[in-house]
Amino acid sequence: VSASVTMDPLAEDPNKALQDINGEADQEETRFLLRLVHHPTISLLLLTKGDRNHFYYRKGTEKPVELIHHFEIDKVTDQLTEVKLYQSQLATILSPCPSSIKDLDHIRYQTEDLRKAFQIYLQCTEGVKPEVHSKKESTVIRFGLVASLSHTQYGFKGDNTTLVDDGYTASTSAVFGGMVDFALSRDLNRMHIVNELVYKNYKTGSNFTRPYGNGYTRTSDVAFDLSYIQLNTMLRYLILPLAKVNPFINIGISNAVMISSSKNSINTTYSFGNKESGEAIPGIKKYEFTPLVAGVGMNTRHFSAELRYSYNKRGFSPEITLETNPRTWWVLLTYKF
Repeated sequence: VSASVTMDPLAEDPNKALQDINGEADQEETRFLLRLVHHPTISLLLLTKGDRNHFYYRKGTEKPVELIHHFEIDKVTDQLTEVKLYQSQLATILSPCPSSIKDLDHIRYQTEDLRKAFQIYLQCTEGVKPEVHSKKESTVIRFGLVASLSHTQYGFKGDNTTLVDDGYTASTSAVFGGMVDFALSRDLNRMHIVNELVYKNYKTGSNFTRPYGNGYTRTSDVAFDLSYIQLNTMLRYLILPLAKVNPFINIGISNAVMISSSKNSINTTYSFGNKESGEAIPGIKKYEFTPLVAGVGMNTRHFSAELRYSYNKRGFSPEITLETNPRTWWVLLTYKF
């Protein structure tokens, strides 16, 4: 519905209020508003502009009046204050029906809470079910390319004395692949589900000597070079979703499948002259589940940069008596189309 309205210029987001970022001046403009609840007696309207929602009530055909909610810096205490004027406005508007303003302090400045209060009020005072409209919510999907450098440290632990050693080398390798970003439509697209399909590599080894009875020793040279295709699935939260450069945090999991094992070897030399060669881990684990993937980063319209950490206790070992403990730090750069 078209109507002439004013819009509260103060920030409805506490982060923007702290940065002293306000909207346009509070002036009257003709706008199209969405009718959330409609009845000849009173209606609830919504105007979405830029980064925030403005809710209005309209009695009959009168001019819509905004329900006020914003954050501001108190000039006396210099503290951030949340102004919930809309709650006292509702108390006055809906007072003929006390049940519609029950638990007024818990009514949030959100579509569902306000719509429910108006519906209860109209059912109470008019005895009718009001006309209700919903704003179509959409999911924004973006694709991109991922390039990364990963640094992995390994900790072979357990009862497998043939392989356990503290000297396994760390590895640094390139990681690359593609991504798809599902921006959830609610709450200013703060929440995203991000899926990345990437190639990664584990490369490590150690050379160590152990006693072998009767004064002899055994020297083992162990090497691994393993390649994977990995799917990272993460929940991303944008802290300042509408800023040109905004920080975010990620948390999720990953699933990986080994596509090649160019090295999985152990070469053993005994001090009395014998030598043996074979697989370091027979039946090496082809599937890897990582229960912890977490990171922080910065996001722009087309690029994001992130520092990420992942940890997997068992790693590529299929044995209960052996843990390989790959711990990886990632530096990722993503380009989004």
